[in-house]
Amino acid sequence: MQQLPHVFWHICGHNLPEAMKMLRGWPGLQAVQYDMPYCSQHISWPEWFESVAKLFTGRLCAMNAPTTQLACHGTVTEVKQMVREFIDSTLPYTTAVVMPGCEIDSYTPAENVRAIIAAARERRLA
Repeated sequence: MQQLPHVFWHICGHNLPEAMKMLRGWPGLQAVQYDMPYCSQHISWPEWFESVAKLFTGRLCAMNAPTTQLACHGTVTEVKQMVREFIDSTLPYTTAVVMPGCEIDSYTPAENVRAIIAAARERRLA
């Protein structure tokens, strides 16, 4: 059986903060694709991005931004802003992979997909 060279886990749900703590020490895991904790968590996106990045320091790559909903229904400006916030909040602590916390919906406007790529490239070159 061939093993995948880079193993990542997708996780979302109500107990997301606790799940992230559990996953940080998971053997063989290299990255986690995560979403926002549910409304009961009362935390901003940049605060959430930074808390996950700090938790993963030296252990895991963080994979997020923008949300599936924002990519599909947001403006180009909103999409770029969330990507920038993710990168700026994550890179001081761990590796950041720009990708929605779940998936890119089939109804996502092409200009929003281009905005995701452009914002990531802008931050990489900054």
